[in-house]
Amino acid sequence: MMVLSSTAVSVLLEAAEAAGIPRSRLLDASTLDPFQVEWSQYVAIVERLSHLVDGDRARLRDIGGNVARVPAHVFVQRLAADIVTPRMLYIAGQRWFHPAVYPHLPLVVDIVGAQRVRCELAIPEPYAPSTPLFHLFEGVFRELPCLLGLSRATIVSSELTPRRLSVLLDLPSAPPLLARMRRSIRSRFGGRQRVDLLERQRTELEKSIEEMRRLSEEFQRLLDDLPDPVAILRNGAFLWVNRTMLKTLGYEQASDLVGFSATKFVHESSLALATENLLLPIGGRIHPIEVRFKRRDGEIVLWEISPPQRIVFGGSEARLIVGRDVTERVRMQQRLVTANRLSSLALLSAGVAHEINNPLAYTLGSIENARRSLEGPAPDATQAIMALDTALEGIERVRSVVRDFGMLSRPDERSAQVIDVRKILDSTLTLAGKEIEGRARVVRDYAPVPEVRMNVARLGQVFLNLMVNAVEWMPEASEDNELRVRTFTDAGGEPVVEISDTGAGIPAELLDRVFDPFFTTKPDGQGTGLGLAICHRILTEAGGEISVVSTPGRGSTFRLVLPRAGEVAQ
Repeated sequence: MMVLSSTAVSVLLEAAEAAGIPRSRLLDASTLDPFQVEWSQYVAIVERLSHLVDGDRARLRDIGGNVARVPAHVFVQRLAADIVTPRMLYIAGQRWFHPAVYPHLPLVVDIVGAQRVRCELAIPEPYAPSTPLFHLFEGVFRELPCLLGLSRATIVSSELTPRRLSVLLDLPSAPPLLARMRRSIRSRFGGRQRVDLLERQRTELEKSIEEMRRLSEEFQRLLDDLPDPVAILRNGAFLWVNRTMLKTLGYEQASDLVGFSATKFVHESSLALATENLLLPIGGRIHPIEVRFKRRDGEIVLWEISPPQRIVFGGSEARLIVGRDVTERVRMQQRLVTANRLSSLALLSAGVAHEINNPLAYTLGSIENARRSLEGPAPDATQAIMALDTALEGIERVRSVVRDFGMLSRPDERSAQVIDVRKILDSTLTLAGKEIEGRARVVRDYAPVPEVRMNVARLGQVFLNLMVNAVEWMPEASEDNELRVRTFTDAGGEPVVEISDTGAGIPAELLDRVFDPFFTTKPDGQGTGLGLAICHRILTEAGGEISVVSTPGRGSTFRLVLPRAGEVAQ
């Protein structure tokens, strides 16, 4: 990055104002650092100036002539005060003035004859070229003899490309011998001090430029060493990326990404989201988004991308984005969700075992009684039929429990059905009976509600989580423990389920966090903090709502507004 002295800009602006062009039309001061002017910013100002004068070469030369005379250029004017001849002024400019203001642009002054010089100036790679800047320099070279009280130099020829200028000038005649002697005497008495001052200023400027270069390199190393991916984009394409982004995507060289559209590295499933958000106006998004990126080896990584920030890079507006690789975090969440489902399945299995054992026991006993009634010399058919009827009743009970279990644990989570929510509540209470038994009294308060359109298994998982969670927070062996399950229709005609308990309740300061993933108030190791978060996600994805009200010491009520399917079920 080429960094210029702030003098370069201030002199140019004064020269333009002398030609009637206000500085407000040349730059936005809010984006310019007066102590660190990048080459691209300077070229942008010059190009704007050229546009304002319609690219007129003669006018640009005149503005360049103003550069040598503006008050801010007292530096070059003092330099001219100690010079005896025009040729010496050009040589001194090559040695002191030009390196102080444009340290990265090589200037060569060749004395062709007694009254002729050639000035050659180049803009090396990778710095941006500028033909209008060379027109300004033509004016500067032409104007320099005026600082000695002489007329302008005459441009004999000028050859230029966007990166190179070669100007041949005829110089005006030098002052008379007596005037040169006076100037020489002044130069001998006072010039040496000024030369020393110029040398010190040049040395200090070189040190300042080196310090700015060092700070820039340190800042870039800091960004490179950040653990999160950082990138700068313009029009959706990468301008700069840090090492972490390269490593995360499996690349080694910045050139593998810089210059390419960021969407090239986005997975198809996130392409629409990434395209929309990378081109949104700054401030149009305030929340992070999750985008899937493709690594070089084909693996998919998930990044959480922060809202883009407006910055100036290379003299033009750009966007800074910061990402965070959340692939492992999401995988951990998915594993914990699976563990939560397995935990729910374990509760269901325990409930099934509990519900099956009793009817199975009297089914087996009844079959044994029927067998004994039919044995022996005097079979009792009536007794056998009664015993078999009892066995059939037990078997029907077992089949009902198995049917409820299958309904609440089937793996297909995508299909939605039209269901009577009260039947799902009854089935869930049956299967959670082992957890509830001896801990709380169940109160069913069912009013007619519209049918619900949801996946049965997922709705059953929500009910089971809420019921077991309610019972766990009730004190053991208390006659006052009550689990109340209520259904009703709200004012908008939506089906509502309330699951209330008389447990410990939730402190007011924690109510806003109960549905956050991994938030739990249970002792370490006794909860993942995902149960209520999963309930919230299932309900919201289905188009429903879940909320909670609680009074510490008196219990909590979870209120579920479910997606309506049709008419009220009687």
